[in-house]
Amino acid sequence: EAASIGKQVVKESTIKQMRYLYELNATKGSGGSGVRAQVPGFRVGGKTGTGDNRIVIGGFLTSVDGQPRNRIARLHADGSLDTAFQPNANSAVLSIALEADGRIVVGGGFTSIGGQARTRIARLKPDGSLDANLHAPANDLVQALAVQPDGRVLVGGAFISVEGQARNRLARLNVDGSLDA
Repeated sequence: EAASIGKQVVKESTIKQMRYLYELNATKGSGGSGVRAQVPGFRVGGKTGTGDNRIVIGGFLTSVDGQPRNRIARLHADGSLDTAFQPNANSAVLSIALEADGRIVVGGGFTSIGGQARTRIARLKPDGSLDANLHAPANDLVQALAVQPDGRVLVGGAFISVEGQARNRLARLNVDGSLDA
């Protein structure tokens, strides 16, 4: 239906290149696994490899390989779904970062994860359960995360405050999950 009422504004060759890049990122990316998850659409927002050759993916996804998943999932090295990993975010997971100890920091638009209030930033234990030690609510989207060598976490996004403190789109969390002054 869209084709009958809309005008194509991007060349077909550009669309093919974009699809190739999306697929390359999803199959190679930072995890380097070379496996492909069957995720409807191209709305994967974040992805990281784990130390045990698994891949954590997040985005707007609601199913992976035909199995229900709420915005975040983990894949085994062979590309199959890790059915034990079910953090269940209530909205998009747009960024994912792996800490040295295997814990996973996630950011996005969610306000709860694992059935507990977490406003746009959360940390998961390696099994996917919520790590209660990190509770640093951001007032708007978290779109980028990076773990520094010292274990502190850089957070970027559309927010202007974290933990009620003024932070203009960039913040840093201490290893214990508190906001860095």
